[in-house]
Amino acid sequence: MALMPGCDRPVPPKPAPAPTPAPSPAEPPKVRKDPAQVLSAARAAVEKVQVLSYTGAFVGPGGGEPSAKGEVTATRAEAGGWMMHVKGTGVRSGEGGVAGKSKPFEIGYDGATARSIAEEDSVVYETSAFEWDELLAFMTAQGARPIVAWEVFGEDVLPGADITLAFEGQETLDGVLCDVVRVRPPEGASGPGVRYALGVSDSLPRRIERVGADAGTLTLTSVRTGPDVLSAVYALPTPTGYRIRDPGRAGAKVAGGDVDKGSLLGDPEKKLQASMQPLKVGDAAPAWELKDASGKTVSLADFKGKVVVLDFWGTWCVWCVKAMPAIEAVHKKYADRGVVVLGMNTENDPDADPAGFMKRNNFTYGLVLNAEKITKAYKVLGYPQLYVVGPDGTIVGVEQGYSPDLEEKLSKIIDAALPKN
Repeated sequence: MALMPGCDRPVPPKPAPAPTPAPSPAEPPKVRKDPAQVLSAARAAVEKVQVLSYTGAFVGPGGGEPSAKGEVTATRAEAGGWMMHVKGTGVRSGEGGVAGKSKPFEIGYDGATARSIAEEDSVVYETSAFEWDELLAFMTAQGARPIVAWEVFGEDVLPGADITLAFEGQETLDGVLCDVVRVRPPEGASGPGVRYALGVSDSLPRRIERVGADAGTLTLTSVRTGPDVLSAVYALPTPTGYRIRDPGRAGAKVAGGDVDKGSLLGDPEKKLQASMQPLKVGDAAPAWELKDASGKTVSLADFKGKVVVLDFWGTWCVWCVKAMPAIEAVHKKYADRGVVVLGMNTENDPDADPAGFMKRNNFTYGLVLNAEKITKAYKVLGYPQLYVVGPDGTIVGVEQGYSPDLEEKLSKIIDAALPKN
């Protein structure tokens, strides 16, 4: 330390200047978006997806560990709708709807038939599922429903686009920045409604918070689309030694009404099969009177003396839609020969638009609405189901389901039924 001249005391050092305080970081700006636009973009993104795979985990409203979890892979079917493969663990519905313990499941759905392999029982549960609510009922019974993003796979994609309440900001899930949108709950329900967390980069959901019957939170991780999704088996084979059972058994819902439980005494499976046979060739076609898309009354009696093709179908039915080009070809082939082709539409949905569907897809044969009123009389137990009625009013041909040679089969029946000149 330096000494001042003539002094023996050291000179004290000058104090160091106080450090300049660092400026406070600016608060990140809050992102604000139009929630309706966010949901609209998400719906458009889902509509473009052909293949979707994710890992799902569902936690009930009480929180805690997931009550269901597993892998879901889905592919759009050619005629519309989705095929699915779901594998994981969940709580199955017991007898009377009582929940049991968590069990593993593997379910395949090919667009018409749902199958679930129950290893612990050496059983394959199998049921026809032509309607979305039937598939969900099957998934519920097997414990898989909570991890299926029905908001994505259903006809009403990400419901709530028109009743959005708020954009609630952003958060990161599974490494993906997401927009969070809250939707008003259904009328009469309480709570926050539904919240969607939608990826900013791809608009696909990463979390769905539900109220109502499916109350809880579904989290979707490892979301993948396109060619990087591994192929899945949608029509599961029956393992050797396994029995096949319909989980509905007595009282199961079938097209046209419920099975009469009183008719199932004795051997339920055999009697159920017997009750599910269609009308036979030679049976008189039951009379009916319904309305067409214009509101005009139409009856089977209107076409007495002609060959009439009745196609029981619905816009919700993948295989019905797949069969429609063949039916249109038959209509055009025989239109000038007095053959009448009628699409007997069964929707049970006031918002469905079968006439618009046919117009958009250039199907020009006749359309009859509300045919669910006569499916019981015609023993329609699966879709599509077709009857060819001869000029004398008796059934001359029956076809169930879709087949690549459907046009050829119908043509053969019609040729045999037409009067010989």
